[in-house]
Amino acid sequence: MKIGKKYLPPLALLMISLAGTAYAIGIQFKQSAPDVPVKGLTSNCSSLTSNRAGVLPPPNSAGNPFYPAVGGGPMPRFSIFFDCSQTDFGATPAFSVAGTTQLTATLFSGSLNGYSGCTGVDGMSKIYTGPVQYFQNRFCIYPAGQEVGAPCTSANDDCVADKTCDVNTANSGLYMVAIPLGSLQTFSTFQNWNYCLEYANPPTTTATIGLGAFTIQWM
Repeated sequence: MKIGKKYLPPLALLMISLAGTAYAIGIQFKQSAPDVPVKGLTSNCSSLTSNRAGVLPPPNSAGNPFYPAVGGGPMPRFSIFFDCSQTDFGATPAFSVAGTTQLTATLFSGSLNGYSGCTGVDGMSKIYTGPVQYFQNRFCIYPAGQEVGAPCTSANDDCVADKTCDVNTANSGLYMVAIPLGSLQTFSTFQNWNYCLEYANPPTTTATIGLGAFTIQWM
């Protein structure tokens, strides 16, 4: 028995053809992923502010044998603080750590020109134990708000008290930390941090006057 052929009109054939095809007409979209910050780390500014508007060479007078050092002793060193406060030092910490974070510090640009280093413990691993010692070509960090009799204010450039970084911070169980450049450091607890550096003899030549600019990069 033969089955007769059924006639399908052209319109029906077109409908069958369209039913098996998906068309997107004029539809476009974009999706962008957000920046993902380092967990627990907050930088509070891009440009640090010192607690002093300037520094003056210590006087060369009796009892202050700074220029040059005499008596066989080293030249006394003086400290200067840095944070993110725009006007009054101590209002905004330089950076904050809210959780366990590992970071490495480098000098992104410039050098510690004019600075001698700082006095503290050898990296974050010694923050609770010490010992405290002087390190050349390092900067120190310390818990913000631990300044004790900060040697100068933004309006007082000429104070010359012989105080190193560690002398200017209270011993609250956390020492001043001398950060070794290029060495991975572990921050394990919440803390707000500021910077401290020391100087002994600010350059006064025509090529370099004062303490040079520098940029610290954490990564």
